[in-house]
Amino acid sequence: MTTHTPRPAPKLTTRLSALLASAAMLAGCAASPDTVYRAAEPKAQPVAANTNFSDALTCMDDMLYAYGIRDIRLTTNGIPDSTGEIQVGTRDMFISAVSRMSSRSRAFTYIDFEEVTSGFGPAPDRRFYDRQQSLLTPTYYVRGAITTFDENVVTDTQGGGLRVGGTGAGVNFDATSSVVGLDMNVGEVKTGLIVPGVASSNRIAVTRRSLAGDVSFDVEIGSELVGGFAQAARSKSEGMHTAVRTLVELNTVESLGKLTRVPYWRCLGLEQATPAAEREAGKYYRAMSERERTEFVQRALAGQDLYTGAIDGTSNAALQEAIGQYQASNNLIATGRIDRQLVSSLYGRDMTLAGRGKPIEGAGASVDDVIAERLFISMTDTLEFPTYKVDMPLQMRVRLNADAYLYCYYRDGAGTVARIFPNRFQPNARVSGGTLVKIPDDGAGFRIVFEQAGATENVKCFASRSEIGVDFPETLKQADLTPIAMGDLRVLEQAIRAVAPDDLAVNTSEFLIR
Repeated sequence: MTTHTPRPAPKLTTRLSALLASAAMLAGCAASPDTVYRAAEPKAQPVAANTNFSDALTCMDDMLYAYGIRDIRLTTNGIPDSTGEIQVGTRDMFISAVSRMSSRSRAFTYIDFEEVTSGFGPAPDRRFYDRQQSLLTPTYYVRGAITTFDENVVTDTQGGGLRVGGTGAGVNFDATSSVVGLDMNVGEVKTGLIVPGVASSNRIAVTRRSLAGDVSFDVEIGSELVGGFAQAARSKSEGMHTAVRTLVELNTVESLGKLTRVPYWRCLGLEQATPAAEREAGKYYRAMSERERTEFVQRALAGQDLYTGAIDGTSNAALQEAIGQYQASNNLIATGRIDRQLVSSLYGRDMTLAGRGKPIEGAGASVDDVIAERLFISMTDTLEFPTYKVDMPLQMRVRLNADAYLYCYYRDGAGTVARIFPNRFQPNARVSGGTLVKIPDDGAGFRIVFEQAGATENVKCFASRSEIGVDFPETLKQADLTPIAMGDLRVLEQAIRAVAPDDLAVNTSEFLIR
């Protein structure tokens, strides 16, 4: 009989105890909630989202102030990414850029619409639509898109190494560049037409760089050969979204500079003597009418105390003398005439244009202060777009942004003009700001019905803070809804402007009869 001597049993209890002790130790090292919160806090201090063109926005603000540009009403439906590769808040970037360009000058009043009516599209949110009717209608809208994203256009790789005996070293450099582009245009809200020449198209390269190196060595320790190595790498990637912000700010400076005809290129570091600056000034010169050129020169020379005559866009002897004096003092041929060289020279100077009221001082002025400076008329009809059929009635909806006197005239397809407000059913021309005025009113005893297919008909309204109806010429004092001897609305406007103060507000709606 064989006897088996039992082996000692494994010390499972001891091992289990050791594992439990380790687990307890690890559990004790688990981070508390406070530790997690502290670890989640960023160590870097936040900084302002500035780009290379942020100073240009401040420069533009000062320039617009000096040129007397203000109260231009803007909106945008966004600047989307047409490439589908970059998701970034370009609309808010644009709003921030416009705000920084207007803090002192109040050059631009941004109307926060998602969409507006007419050529810019319907308003999906009733709150924005109601605000448009009761306050202001933008004059211009800005449209644009990220139109280009060429990824990894250029890839540059360089590397090398050296080994001597048991020691070696190597280094490797990589650089990859992509190109993103943005286009921006400005259009008229009322017509949906893009303003010719007011466009910008710019691109920027975004580069990712990496540098890596390694060292290896062999060391003999006793009879053993010991080897080792060390590596280090660093990569730097320029932010794509920051690059887009740079493009938005650059395009905003360029597009709105062209819209207001100020020498925006100077804020981009481009001197007037360069060919590019001369070309831009030449474009302004060609785009101006003769009257606009004359008024610009009058304001520029008056701002330099060289001209003291009227600023009315009409040439006179005093202006010619001032021009000759300026030309002689600035190395130009003293002809006394307005030419491209004169206009270009004036755009190259630091100057304040005279002849218009100064913008509101300081960044503390509210938007209400800006709005109160001018009187506006908002006009809409019962349809989303002013296209009607024969036998359909017209009903206008008119609001003023401030208390004023309102006068509206209707011109039918045959060219007959009649006053439709005030009328015998709505006899009071005084209208409270923000109040909706329906023309004709629901209880009025008349209707305006379209009768002629293919005709274009209009309603033109005038508003003034002072009563001007008593000063109208006799041809305009006909009874309401009665044809007056004035079939051209432009002539009508001239007659009313002749007796109205400078704060006269005018707006026109056009209707196509199908």
